[in-house]
Amino acid sequence: ECELAPPYIADIARIEVAFVESRLADPGKAAAVAPALRRAPHARLVVCEWDVRGALAGEQGDGTPPVRKKTSLVVSAGVAEAPRIVQISEAMAEFLAALDDWTDIGPAWDLASPPPGSVLATMLEMGFVQRVL
Repeated sequence: ECELAPPYIADIARIEVAFVESRLADPGKAAAVAPALRRAPHARLVVCEWDVRGALAGEQGDGTPPVRKKTSLVVSAGVAEAPRIVQISEAMAEFLAALDDWTDIGPAWDLASPPPGSVLATMLEMGFVQRVL
């Protein structure tokens, strides 16, 4: 008998590929301008049709069955820490996707001290965004 793969297997495969890409990420070039912001090279965006986080092996998964729900994730193989999968909003995913390379943000943002608890502060704290002042 041939058993079909579960419908969410492609999302799990995308996450696994993102972990490999994260681990092999090139640190990239230095910023040409300051202040500038970019998504960290090891932070990979994955948009899934299913919320598969609970089905993943190891500490990332808790055995929760996948639910069909568009889910935006940041996947990081971890530089100094354990691998992570963090769910983010669709708007945050679009924001991080736009920061694929160094982006000159001019004087509009205070990168030196973003408000505590802000999205930018959180992304910097998690290491998913890099800045040059």
